Amino acid sequence: AAAVAAPRGKRGDGKRPMILGMVTNNIDLARVARFLRSCRRVVPVETEFHFMTDALSTGKRAEVYKAMGVTEFVYQKGAAETGGIKPIIGRWPMMRDYMMGVHRNSTTKYSKVMFADIRDAVCQTDPFARMTGFEGAEEALYVFAEAAPTKKAQDGTINQEGKNKQWVAKCYGYDGLAKVQHGIVSCAGVTVGGWEAGLKYINILSDHILRKLGCNDQGVHNYLIYSGELSKAIAPAALKVESNEKGWVLTVQNMIGTTMLRSKVGMVLNREGVPYAVLHQYDRSRTKLEPSLGKMYPLLADNEVVTPMASA
Repeated sequence: AAAVAAPRGKRGDGKRPMILGMVTNNIDLARVARFLRSCRRVVPVETEFHFMTDALSTGKRAEVYKAMGVTEFVYQKGAAETGGIKPIIGRWPMMRDYMMGVHRNSTTKYSKVMFADIRDAVCQTDPFARMTGFEGAEEALYVFAEAAPTKKAQDGTINQEGKNKQWVAKCYGYDGLAKVQHGIVSCAGVTVGGWEAGLKYINILSDHILRKLGCNDQGVHNYLIYSGELSKAIAPAALKVESNEKGWVLTVQNMIGTTMLRSKVGMVLNREGVPYAVLHQYDRSRTKLEPSLGKMYPLLADNEVVTPMASA
């Protein structure tokens, strides 16, 4: 059987970006491998992948993770779980604690971070390379709006998107909703930023989740963005809200009647003809996007032998 090495992106400037997310063992390994193979191909080789999980992987999953250079850490029962918060929401305080521990105790210094929903995302180009265009761009925090639908007078705002409106109102009441209702819904599934801004983001997000038990993380995420609290928390770093139509992370949810633009080699393009760095929620496009990505980034075959990544 042929040896299969992890695809490797270009060498960066020696600093280490981190990609951080929760991947429990019930998540389809093929989806996780799709994320890993696509992102390893384009991010700097120094990039570290850190996955919070319910139990350390074994068998094929462990083999794939070793080949792709994944660091696993098992989430601990703490304030999040004892407070009755489901792990999908409580992941934020637990990842915050892990990130803070790494920040304090690791000899490795990190420059950037991407928080990602691993199970339904792939990379087309290096997301960290898109942190450009203005002074302080590499230290800024980038959040990503969902689509702005046009059918039936919908405009993509929180006030007109039923679930997000409900999530914000449940957490902050209708006075809180009134403060943010005109903002375009932002998805909490992918956020990218400088390391310090990322730490401040996950800290305030976690504090609100723990203080307002029962709240949905997306409701908190949107309230923080449009109330101005997140901008204050991450200062002096800038907060940038990137649009779904012209930005660099595509969120497929709520794309009503929208035709995706694709290049001749199959890359999904924004309205300006630029490839998105990250495709999120590709599984919402079950007949077109998901099947093609499955062919581009297959799980390792049973007879393949993986070659672990060497240390960067």
